[in-house]
Amino acid sequence: MGRLFDDAELELVRRFYDFDLDEKEMESFQKRMEEDEAFAEEVEHFGAAYLMTDKLLSDNPDDLPPPDLDKITLPKPPPPASGGAKKRNGWLLPALIGFALLCAAVWYFTKDAGPDPDAIYADVSSYSDVMINDVLRGEEDTTTTVPPEAARLQAIIQGDEAGKVKALEGYVKSVTDPVYSEPAHWALTEAYLKNKDLEKAKSLLEKIIANPDFNSANKAKKILDMF
Repeated sequence: MGRLFDDAELELVRRFYDFDLDEKEMESFQKRMEEDEAFAEEVEHFGAAYLMTDKLLSDNPDDLPPPDLDKITLPKPPPPASGGAKKRNGWLLPALIGFALLCAAVWYFTKDAGPDPDAIYADVSSYSDVMINDVLRGEEDTTTTVPPEAARLQAIIQGDEAGKVKALEGYVKSVTDPVYSEPAHWALTEAYLKNKDLEKAKSLLEKIIANPDFNSANKAKKILDMF
């Protein structure tokens, strides 16, 4: 390979592989392929990469076997020409196409990796602990008698783990005061995530976002984006 396509040639070659040339253009293209060996070689290299990329990003990628990424290598540049003059960088286009193929393969086989439940749980757990501690500490500091809603929430949080989900579900249904209901929603979200129940956790986050009396909608949106 000792040449590169210019923009017009590149468009022409793409149209050739997309079966988009009319009869006159096809006749001219084939004639040039016969007369210009360097052009024909470049077309062949381009076509192999172009068709493979098109297949990889097609609507039916499940037909493809996983690529061996260790075997996807970029072409090496040719040695300098005799007399010290370097050949024109005809290797550059295939190198770029090879790199694009590698990126496409990595993207395809990582795009459906899904959420990281452990990372989401850690974030929610940290935020939930802060909210619970704030509301319970606030009650202890400002009153001599802890309100029943606060006492009940504290008992659930410090109670048996096996029954925590059911107890919190009953709490958020019966308690409407956002001072206690909001941290209870986060505690229940944490409990769902601990049990790997992602769908229920997502649904509860959406309820937090939709509740105008809650102040943690932005935090809930950030957590939901992690899914």
